[in-house]
Amino acid sequence: MAEQIGTIISSAGKTMIDLLKSQAGFADGDIVMKSPVDAATSAKVALFLFQVQQNSYLRNAEQQEVGVDGLRPPPLPLDLFYLVTALSQDPDTALGHLESVMRVFYDHPVLKPPLLPPTMVDAGNEAVRITPHPFSLEDMNRLWAMFPNKAFSLSVTYVVSPVQVPSSRIAPISRVVEKTIRVGSR
Repeated sequence: MAEQIGTIISSAGKTMIDLLKSQAGFADGDIVMKSPVDAATSAKVALFLFQVQQNSYLRNAEQQEVGVDGLRPPPLPLDLFYLVTALSQDPDTALGHLESVMRVFYDHPVLKPPLLPPTMVDAGNEAVRITPHPFSLEDMNRLWAMFPNKAFSLSVTYVVSPVQVPSSRIAPISRVVEKTIRVGSR
């Protein structure tokens, strides 16, 4: 478990890239996990994680048993918000790349094994959803304001959820192994 800590969020992004490479024909280096400003000029699509939030609906999950003498708090459920931007200077090519990404995420809205890597499955992620997250024009302008030296490019946003990050804390427990009942007469 210890080697998995800190790799779940990055595994989610890499899984999305692998899905796009296998289903849309993108090659290595065509999709980068960077902001549209920091993306290499040779890249075709930027997949930028711009927000991470705790999923408030899944916070009350049950504790998990660890062996016979421990309990682990429920996993930390996260929602990951991605900005997907086509990077081509040619408008038709950019629209084609964006359409390819949207089609793949539409055709594969739920990632389950074998699409999920062992790192995520071992952490308790049975299924992760890729859902369009529409932004108003005003919200999209605010988001693009993070890149003051970059002109607005047509983009779409997605939320990837729930991404479960296991707790590293284990609380020791002692089980009842023997019960004594005394019955007396009055």
